[in-house]
Amino acid sequence: MAGIKNNRRTIYTKKIIKEAFLNLLSEKELQKITVTDICKLADVNRGTFYNYYTDTMDLFHQIEAQLIERILPLIKIDSDEELASWLSRLIAILKEAQPLSSILTRNYQDSHLIKTIFQEVHEIAIESFAARYHEDDPRLLEYYFTYFVRGVLGTVDEWLTNDDGTSADDLSRVLAQVLPSEE
Repeated sequence: MAGIKNNRRTIYTKKIIKEAFLNLLSEKELQKITVTDICKLADVNRGTFYNYYTDTMDLFHQIEAQLIERILPLIKIDSDEELASWLSRLIAILKEAQPLSSILTRNYQDSHLIKTIFQEVHEIAIESFAARYHEDDPRLLEYYFTYFVRGVLGTVDEWLTNDDGTSADDLSRVLAQVLPSEE
C-alpha cells in the first residue's frame, strides 16, 4: 500500500508540510520562504517535499486551489441577496483561513481565489452601482467595481494584519454601510 497516492502516510506528510508552510506565512513574506525552511519546520527531507510539490509556489497554489474548492459553494450569491450579506460570509471565511487570507488579500492581483470570489458578485455589484449612482456607462461602472474590490480587500487585509479585536460582524457592518444598496 506504500505506493497508493492518498494513503494515510501521504495525507499526513502533505498535511504537516502545509501546516509548516502556513506557519511560516504568518512570519515571513511568501517570496522569502524556502523549501529548506518548510522541510526544517515540518521535519521532512527535501526529497519528500519534492515528491508532492515542485516548489513553494506550487505548494501555495495547491493550497489556494483547495481553499477555492472548499469556499466556492459558500460564497455563491443569489440574485436577490444583498452585497452586505454576501460580504459578511466572505469576511468570516477569510478570517477562518488566516494567514493564507492575508497573503491573498495583499497580493490579490495574482490570486485566482480573489478573482473567483469577486467574479461571483460582479454582475450584482454593477447593477447596484448603476442604481445607486444613476450611472449607465459600463466603463465607469467597472471603476466603481474596482474601487469596491480594492477597498474591501484593503480593509480586510488591515483587519487580518492588525487583529485589534474587531469582530467579523463589526467589520461586515462597517463595510456594509459604504456598499451600495438597492433604493
